[in-house]
Amino acid sequence: MASNQGQLLKALRDVVVLSGLLGCINWLVNRQDLGWMMLNPTPWLLVPLLVGVRYGVVSGMIGGAVAGALVAMTNAKFVIEEMKDLVQDHPYFFSALVLAGYLAGEGGRLLRGQQAALEEASEAQREALNRLKAELELTRETRHELQQHLALHNATLAGLDEDLRKLVTGSPEGLLQGLLSLLHQHAQVTSAALYRRSGKGLQRIAVIHPTAPLKEQLSLDEMPLARRALEERSVVSVKTATETTPGQPFLAAVPFERGGEEGVLLVQDMSLQAFNWANLARIELIMLWTFAMQQVRQQFGAPAALVPVDTWKKLLAQALTTEQLHHVPSMVMKVNVDPAAESEFLKAMPATAVATRLPDTSSVAVLLPLAGEMEASALVNEWQRQGKKTSLAKYPVIGGPDVEAFWLHVLTP
Repeated sequence: MASNQGQLLKALRDVVVLSGLLGCINWLVNRQDLGWMMLNPTPWLLVPLLVGVRYGVVSGMIGGAVAGALVAMTNAKFVIEEMKDLVQDHPYFFSALVLAGYLAGEGGRLLRGQQAALEEASEAQREALNRLKAELELTRETRHELQQHLALHNATLAGLDEDLRKLVTGSPEGLLQGLLSLLHQHAQVTSAALYRRSGKGLQRIAVIHPTAPLKEQLSLDEMPLARRALEERSVVSVKTATETTPGQPFLAAVPFERGGEEGVLLVQDMSLQAFNWANLARIELIMLWTFAMQQVRQQFGAPAALVPVDTWKKLLAQALTTEQLHHVPSMVMKVNVDPAAESEFLKAMPATAVATRLPDTSSVAVLLPLAGEMEASALVNEWQRQGKKTSLAKYPVIGGPDVEAFWLHVLTP
């Protein structure tokens, strides 16, 4: 109610102001025709039109009536009888003022209705835009978290299983050189050499980008980094890349065992960004799997041969450690295969796969090192495509259980 009264007072104020302005102009321009009653349309229509558009139908009609009354009183010199005669003589003029206020009020109502609809649509679009902005920001945060997650899970080791497969199925003579190339690709090692321990010395057996410090023969007495790595059986490195000296020119030493022999990888140069413990552990991981797969192939031949359970468990332990330290998955599959087709089935396994017979069963446990669900599914699809009738179960190798607990899990029907 108070709002309506306020609107009405504002409308009357505008009527008075507009009428005053028009009256002054009318008096200055044409004193003989006050109200411009001889003009058609009369400029006095502006009063109800402007008031009606702004304040509505009632205010517009009141504005038209007030404007008409002012014109009538001015022309009749405030004589009531003459005012009545003037209105009767010019009914169209005075009724047009009121009608103009009505029409302007209706037009203003329609315009305000459209404006309200547009504002509502605009508000809905604004809310949708804000929601999309929030979703976009969430997507950006999710992408950032995913990038961190991938970095944490050693995305740089993607495809390592395929590279290992090519390496162990290649020429035995080229394995060591291929290993160094693999370290260059996955760990950014630019200059390094593999050495075999021979008494108190080291004999170089492979090198990549040789430099003066990577001699063919080295003495362990003169190479404390290599001696310490062999004695402790762990990776040893300088604290910072600037600590190297002419007497100790190597960044890191990584020990290994191969065919009953001890050896060490001496890294002479690598990317400064890659010189960190995570990358050195990655180097150790690659070497560990390379020599483990080579030993299995040398002892038991192609993947078609089943390995003893103890050997298979050692590789399983290695897979568990790899997942715990590097978050790189492996997969174990328990396969029930027709004994008549077992040989053909084993030949279809990847070169890096290792299989063993489960005790007191005809089932076979297959370890796919550094492989996940996608690789296992691809292998299953390939078996099915070849028409091999098998039933299987998958066991992702994840950190947590030890080897024996995982083995019992696989044995459980």
